[in-house]
Amino acid sequence: MSRRDSSRRERAAIDWRVAWSIVIVLGLGAYYGYQFYMRAQERKTVALVKSIVEPEELIGRLMPRLRHLDQAALNLQVPDHDARQLFADEVRVRDLAPNAPAPAAGSDVLETRLAPWPVTDAEASRSIDTAPIWRGYLSSIESFEHAHFYIVRGRLASDGTLETDMGFTGLARTSSGALEAVHARQQVVWTRTRAEKDPWRITTWRQGKFERRLRESAMFRESLDLALQDPRDLERARTSRHAKLALKFAQGKRFMLPDKVHTAVFDTASTLQHPGLSVVDVDGDGLDDLYVMPRWGSNLLLHNQGGGRFRERAADFGLDIRAASTSAIFADFDNDGDPDLWLGRSVKPSMYLVNEDGRFVDRSSTHVSISMPYLVVSMSAADYNGDGLLDVYLARYALSPATPDSSCELMSAEHCAELERRTGAMIISDRFFNDPGPPNLLLENQGGGRFAPSARSRQVAPWFNSFQATWSDFDDDGDPDLYVTNDFAPDNLYRNDGPAGFVDVTANYGGEAMTGFGMGASWGDYDNDGRHDLYVSNMYSKAGLRITGQIDRLDRRFRHHAAGNVLLRNAGAQFDAVSGLEPPALTVAKAGWAWGGQFVDVDNDGFLDIYVTNGYYTAPWQVDSLADM
Repeated sequence: MSRRDSSRRERAAIDWRVAWSIVIVLGLGAYYGYQFYMRAQERKTVALVKSIVEPEELIGRLMPRLRHLDQAALNLQVPDHDARQLFADEVRVRDLAPNAPAPAAGSDVLETRLAPWPVTDAEASRSIDTAPIWRGYLSSIESFEHAHFYIVRGRLASDGTLETDMGFTGLARTSSGALEAVHARQQVVWTRTRAEKDPWRITTWRQGKFERRLRESAMFRESLDLALQDPRDLERARTSRHAKLALKFAQGKRFMLPDKVHTAVFDTASTLQHPGLSVVDVDGDGLDDLYVMPRWGSNLLLHNQGGGRFRERAADFGLDIRAASTSAIFADFDNDGDPDLWLGRSVKPSMYLVNEDGRFVDRSSTHVSISMPYLVVSMSAADYNGDGLLDVYLARYALSPATPDSSCELMSAEHCAELERRTGAMIISDRFFNDPGPPNLLLENQGGGRFAPSARSRQVAPWFNSFQATWSDFDDDGDPDLYVTNDFAPDNLYRNDGPAGFVDVTANYGGEAMTGFGMGASWGDYDNDGRHDLYVSNMYSKAGLRITGQIDRLDRRFRHHAAGNVLLRNAGAQFDAVSGLEPPALTVAKAGWAWGGQFVDVDNDGFLDIYVTNGYYTAPWQVDSLADM
């Protein structure tokens, strides 16, 4: 081998080693660079989680203490002796002005007058003992019927203080008996002190808007005591057996329900086993009667005696059905001139009762071609095919995920297998957006008050957990269309195309606006343009909006699910979301944890108003954590 060849081989070996060294260095650089990047991302994630969790945990500890402020407002002194523990000795305050101008004459919506109370421009330190807050306003009223402070959002500042936006709502009564609905906002700063117990104290109170709506008297008043003269009827109507059972459950005490399956699936929040109410003139005397369905125990028929008086008479009409009723539709399903009854039930089979000479007789086994379904939470009726006979749609909701096998026990084997397949195919992140549930059912009236599953039933069975369905001819083509609200899943808008059946047009007409924790819907023409608009009850959560607002690139469905109710204006080719939390949007979104909000013209002025029931399970006071979500 020549010296030249040897030199070439040595250079080639060196080049090879250099090349591999470069590859190794680059590889190690990429690896350690990736590891560094991942650690940096991990540190960012940890920092983000910490920045969210720390103030949330602190807010969670502070919220139960706000009950002292609530009581102080009820005592017309903020703070009173008990609430004094929340404040530092010296507090920087921007307060309400001592006096407010007289409200403008005349009235606006629902005969109320908007009367803001002015806020001072100056902010100064003062002793909270000698100069309490809201003194001028509190001295102008006689009492509060209810008062509540709450934290909207909060953040830990660089100096270690907690800066919070707080709200207040209350209903005040003046010396003349007039009512003032109060809504206020204030910025409140909390500072950690050296106190061993409850060290956080209010050191700054900056008053924001303070709005009052004045009305001479309440539009409605609670009058059940007057309506039910029999003490036994009144006790049954006022007593919640579920509340008593929930307390025993929370305290770990033994209790039994009529059926072992009821006890096995008992749920304190009672999402599925909710009570129900239906209005019907049961005997055709021209007076509306009330059919009341408690969760446990027998249903009540409060028969209208005239003059605003009622008497319980369920047994007289064959309507004293026991346990697990959730919903009732009274309608003339057999076209004989009197109301019949479809009764939805959760952990018992639903029922179909025919009015036979004034008494309701169970004809479920003879007049319905399938086994009566369980897990029904609501129903709606319409003549979907235009044959002159009322059909019925049954919305269904599965039992708690903690007891999945129990739901299967209450379904057919076919439906159970399909639900298990859908649940098994679901990725865990879809739990909040596409949670499977039992199929809803569309039962077609065959004539003579007899029912069978419609050939279109599969077209309107979303396989989600549905709370309510409601019919309306939204596209003005002469047949009723169907909107279905689903919990933990998108809602469904089904257009009725006649002989072609139903088509899911949710994406075309509403899209993202038709997603949320759907818990009710109502059709109505709120703007009097001749088209039916839609109001959907969802969930408004202060905590949900606080948390989701701090995370970049978060799936925006999370925030939408906490943003409250939605008013959808029918624009013909689509529905436009016109609601929001602040003007210029229509401020009908913030309605708490809403259920079944309804359009109604309460003052007969020709414009539809909206009434929203809201709330969630409140633990018995003996075990209540006082958390405010």
